[in-house]
Amino acid sequence: MEPKTVHFVNLTSGIEIMPDAECSFIRIRSADCEMKCWGTLLREADHNFLMCLALGHKCVVYDCGLTLVESRAVRWGFQWIRYALEMAWFGHTDVKPIPKGPWDQYWRELTKQPAHKRTLEKLRYFRSFLNTDHLDLEFVCAKAKHDDDRQWQGRKLREWVDSKGRMD
Repeated sequence: MEPKTVHFVNLTSGIEIMPDAECSFIRIRSADCEMKCWGTLLREADHNFLMCLALGHKCVVYDCGLTLVESRAVRWGFQWIRYALEMAWFGHTDVKPIPKGPWDQYWRELTKQPAHKRTLEKLRYFRSFLNTDHLDLEFVCAKAKHDDDRQWQGRKLREWVDSKGRMD
């Protein structure tokens, strides 16, 4: 059976390229990536997103970057989340996400810090729902044209909601 495809728009720049399909919303902040707040990224990862990945759904994330086509959230944040889930769910120790980075070091630090115990429990919680042996995570990216233009983004989102009849 073909896996279900679930679309996630990373707020707020992803609104620029959101699909014409039903989608959910997630917020992985570039600022957290820049400050290397790896525990925060995992702690704030959306439960619906994690459940979809655990169930084996193909998750497609839409986002725009300010200076690059690929946003920091995609390049660092989602790659870190992928790495952490591979470790927490499958115990894969040979995961090498792109871009290369000191992911092993970040993971070791995270697992040793008592402050991140609940974050790790959150990730492991979803292990009992696994219906896959791999993560199916893809990205659709573009260079942002309306970054920080909340009026434009709000208008675009309202138009999308109006075209769908309602937002679930």
